[in-house]
Amino acid sequence: MWTKTPAGLVGIVSWVCRWPSAGALLRILPAAGGDTPDTLIQNSSLEALLTPDYWLEVLTERGLNEPGTVLISGTVAMTHGVDQFARSWKVEMTDPATGSTVDAQYMVEQMAEPIG
Repeated sequence: MWTKTPAGLVGIVSWVCRWPSAGALLRILPAAGGDTPDTLIQNSSLEALLTPDYWLEVLTERGLNEPGTVLISGTVAMTHGVDQFARSWKVEMTDPATGSTVDAQYMVEQMAEPIG
């Protein structure tokens, strides 16, 4: 399984939830690398993310907003021509108004071939 959601992003989400109106100002800057130098793969405001309320409305319209429904959402647009699949991934979120920054990063290892 591959994901760009390390456990450290819980801190980022809780930080954003304190100031939800700041989404237009806050910048999200993910980068991928590991075996190659880190490359910026996105550069966007958090305002570009679709809100949970948006997705709840879509699920309701489709009759899917009920216990047991799992929604796997996307991300902000990728920078053209980058390879997002890499050995390491990191994200930094900045608030230009305050200079505050929060980040998370991790490395992945390829799993061994299945036995059998």
